[in-house]
Amino acid sequence: MKILHFSSAIYPIDNGGTEAYINNLINEQKKFHNVNDVLWAVHKNGILDSQKGLLNDGKKIISPISANRLQSFTGDCSNFKSFEELLKSYSPDIVHLHNFNFKCGINHAILAKKFKCKLIITIHTTPCRCLGNAIFYSDPKLTGKFNDQICTANQLYEKGLPKPLAYLISHQKYFSFNPENKNIISRVLSCRKLTNKLHNNYKNFLEIADKIHVYAKWIENLIHNQGIPNNKVVLIRPGISQEIIKHKRKLMEDGVFKLIFFGRCDEQKGIHLIIKAIKQLSSKVPISLDIYSNGWTGDYSLYIEKLIKGDKRFNIHIGFNKDLIKKKLNGYDLVVIPSLWFETGPLVALEALSARIPIAATDRGGLKEILDNVDNCFLIKPISKCWKDLFLKMMLKKGEENEVKCLPQHTFKNVAEQMIQNLYFS
Repeated sequence: MKILHFSSAIYPIDNGGTEAYINNLINEQKKFHNVNDVLWAVHKNGILDSQKGLLNDGKKIISPISANRLQSFTGDCSNFKSFEELLKSYSPDIVHLHNFNFKCGINHAILAKKFKCKLIITIHTTPCRCLGNAIFYSDPKLTGKFNDQICTANQLYEKGLPKPLAYLISHQKYFSFNPENKNIISRVLSCRKLTNKLHNNYKNFLEIADKIHVYAKWIENLIHNQGIPNNKVVLIRPGISQEIIKHKRKLMEDGVFKLIFFGRCDEQKGIHLIIKAIKQLSSKVPISLDIYSNGWTGDYSLYIEKLIKGDKRFNIHIGFNKDLIKKKLNGYDLVVIPSLWFETGPLVALEALSARIPIAATDRGGLKEILDNVDNCFLIKPISKCWKDLFLKMMLKKGEENEVKCLPQHTFKNVAEQMIQNLYFS
């Protein structure tokens, strides 16, 4: 059996959750006797071209593709001949797609089926606001139904339009505006057209797949609500690392309650909630937050810098290696994961669990599914005061043992086994 994994980014040039997941999965798949070969491929871009020396065997960069505004937004693309040539030359039995965008989207799925490959899709994140990523609301309503109007309104509100205006414009569907027009009014008024095309493409993407892999129950429910048959959707949760280390640090053993956040600096990740919670405390309270992020650009990063300016309780570290971070966790008391959107299978939580360090995370989505009933882990509402109250409560236990004792037993080896059995061979 030959397996082709295809995505829009590749590890280690990109080391987000999706890329780390694929990398862990492939490392395990290569160990199985019934897997002859595994290839991970992506389309070329400028970053990949300059860093392709970092890639090892089993990874391939193919020619780039282009997309206009409509295609880029809706998971469509132009000039995908390089993917067709890859299918001809590699001749995979399984094509496993890991994203939905113009670099890995509807046309890639159609071509895979044209070449009679078994098509597997993993949903690492939902494609739009009306499927759970309405990040600016304290309690997103998840119906599992695509809604062009609500999705468009949330999108425009996220871009900075006042909510009443965003909702007014989102009802505009009667005039045909060219989405490629450079005029800002035309672009805004064509948003619903783009959203409708996105929804239709994603429905087709799901329908033509042979199997759909999800890692969270809430995603499984959403996909079922789209009318996808139950036997087509397979829930396989992500696995914990097999390299478990002990968390030796006692709570506040050096007198300071030390928090760590590691991940993207993005409003979806909710770092500001933790900062605001700490700033509600007296400056005499011994607490600190270290933020580790690979990138630090954009308006949200500037907003975070403004929040923490002049406050020595906060430290920012740009660029990090996840393996090194795991070793550093023994110097902290708590990992914080204050995500505002519904995470699917957040690897940050699983990486932290493998270091046995306590975790506090938002009480929603995949975070809740992973951490519910795990000792010394806490599920918190996405409200700064709730985080502040947790910190004060934990600090009362200064000097006590501070380690997760009962870990999930599901590893990436188990993930690979279940995937071959329930997705590839079923």
